Amino acid sequence: ADDTAAVADTNVTLYGVGSEVQHLDHSDWAGLGAELAVPLGHSFGMQVEAGVGTDSYDGFAGHLFWRNPDSGMVGAFASYNAVESAHIDRFGGEAALYLDRFTVEGQLAAQTGALGSGLYGEGDLSFYVTPHFALRAGIETMPHVTDGIVGFEFQPAPESFSGLSLFADGEFGDSTVILAGIKLHFGSEGASLMYQDRHEDPTIGIFKFTAPKHRKHHYSSNT
Repeated sequence: ADDTAAVADTNVTLYGVGSEVQHLDHSDWAGLGAELAVPLGHSFGMQVEAGVGTDSYDGFAGHLFWRNPDSGMVGAFASYNAVESAHIDRFGGEAALYLDRFTVEGQLAAQTGALGSGLYGEGDLSFYVTPHFALRAGIETMPHVTDGIVGFEFQPAPESFSGLSLFADGEFGDSTVILAGIKLHFGSEGASLMYQDRHEDPTIGIFKFTAPKHRKHHYSSNT
């Protein structure tokens, strides 16, 4: 592994997730996903992702980025998420700034599809209480919807199985959406969560459409 490279070493991550939506119609959802991140020379990297789930969900995303693990990342991404015959497409840019135990991340993209056409944006602040435990907060906005986000991720056995982490994220606006799951990361041996986030794989673009009934109701009620 090269700790100074955009991607220290080729790595793979597997996801198992589930969500619960509290709105006019209560709904649950579950899915599986995988990502692959590879170095492109020293300063650049690429990541591809795919996911499937209940309610006929499928999602794909790709990222191309420059990264300095000591300071930050800048890149471009594209994502496709579809469920129940409705889809959303996003094409845009993303960036991250690494400040000691804090990471500031953001995405800005053009969005088309079932949730309306227009500007999509997300901003997140992560604080690493320890290298193995992160707290996150942020905001997500798209046509007709703006939600607050809070979450966490931690490695329960960093010494014996550093690739295992558990996470949960909640979106709060006109409804409450809870997404939680398990992550199995196969990369640098013994890598902490902070190391994985800054040296191996950037934020994923799949699992961004796990509350279709809520979203479609909200969109139709505002148009």
